This record gives sequence, C-alpha cells and structure tokens, in this order.
Amino acid sequence: IFTLALTAATLIPHIGITIGGARRWINFIAFSFQPSEILKLGFLVYLSAWLATLPKKISIKKSFFPFLAIISAPSILLILQPDISTLGVIIVIAIAIYLYSGAPLKNLIILGLIIIVALAILIKIEPYRLNRWAIFLNPEADPLGKGYQIKQSLIAVGSGGIVGKGLGLSDQKYGYLPQPFSDSIFAVIAEETGLLGSLCVVTLFFTFAFRGLMISQTYNTKNVEDKFKSLLSVGIVTWITFQAVVHIGANIGILPLTGIPL
Repeated sequence: IFTLALTAATLIPHIGITIGGARRWINFIAFSFQPSEILKLGFLVYLSAWLATLPKKISIKKSFFPFLAIISAPSILLILQPDISTLGVIIVIAIAIYLYSGAPLKNLIILGLIIIVALAILIKIEPYRLNRWAIFLNPEADPLGKGYQIKQSLIAVGSGGIVGKGLGLSDQKYGYLPQPFSDSIFAVIAEETGLLGSLCVVTLFFTFAFRGLMISQTYNTKNVEDKFKSLLSVGIVTWITFQAVVHIGANIGILPLTGIPL
C-alpha cells in the first residue's frame, strides 16, 4: 500500500515532476526519486507472501482472479505515468513467481492473451511505441532522429575494441550518448573496458542469477521448506537479471531501446 501510494503521488501536481513527457519522479526537498523502483520491491514481497499461502494445486478461482487484481493496481498507475518499461519488468516478475509457485499452464496462456491485447491497445493509444520497434529493425532510417541513440551506443561499444579505452576515457558519454549514467551505461562500460570488461559484467550477472536460483532451491526441499523465501529469491533474480538482459540487449542493438537502467 505504501509503495502504491508513493507511485500514485507522482500524478499529483506540485508533488510529481514531469521529465521527457512522463510523470515518474517525486521532488523531495533537495533531490528527486522514482517511486516505481521501490514499487518493484514492494510488489515482489507482497506477491511472494500471498502465493506462499496458497496450496500446491492452484485453482483459477482462488488464484488467477486475485492474481490479476494484484497486478492491475500497479499496472494502472504505471500506464498513467506512463512507464511501460517498469510495467514490463513487474509483469515478468509476476509471471516468473506465479509459474514457480505451481500455477497451471492454462492460467499462463490466458494471462498471455490478456497481455497481448493490452499491449495492442497501448500501441494504438501511443504510436511512438511502435516506432521504437521500427527503429530497432532499421536504425538507419532516421540516424539523426529516432535512431540517434542506438547509433551512438553502437559507436561506443565498437570503439572499445578488445580491452577498451581505459576507465573514465569514454568519448561518447560527453554529449553524444543520451543518459550515459543510466539508460546507456553499458555502452560506456563497453567503450572504457572493451570486450573483456563487458564479458566480465555479463558473467557476473549470470553468476548472480545462477547462485540466486540455487538459493531458491535450498528453501524448496523436504528438509527446509519455506515457500515465501523460495518465491522471493526467484522474484529478485528475475527482476535484476531481466533488467540487465534488456538493458544490455538494447545497448548492443539486439533488443529495442527502453528506459531501463542497468
């Protein structure tokens, strides 16, 4: 409730601030912050706690409709901001935990159809979302406009070579890469540390994911059975790893650009 209230506060005039056409931040005295980042954790803990109370065989009536209701509250707030990237992360977290909790496959098929319909509606409302896919497929179509960020990102990644230019020596982060401290940070890492440094970062994330899933399994045995901790571990691993995959994929041009930081 607290994290939902914070996220809702971004929509209140004089409390939420607008940057780039989106109301995602709260101005608090000398700094601003993005409540949706706190919402991810609050949602994750709440969903894990609720699913942990359900029996192993989950019916549609007792799980699926309440599950949709739990997802709907943050979804509506994030669509109003709008922050579809964060919404995507929350949906992926929810599906991962729900699937791991033993949800029937038919429930996930129904959920998938609902997501496809919702995505089609969101694209219809704001056509720029479809433009991102068009630029992803053909960044050369508008290299100084919509394709500018991915072009500059690929220049940064490519100019890093094998060993990079050295820490702090990126050229692209000075006036070329948009948001080099967040949305384009992996491109800067690749430019400064090269292929070797980039592979180290990717390896660390996958090691984190592997170890996190192993920890989850330790709470899902006959000797130690704690469904809440097991679900929470899976959710945290999914959250951080999925964000890393999307961010890195967008920076090297194999996924469409999003506003997801590393």
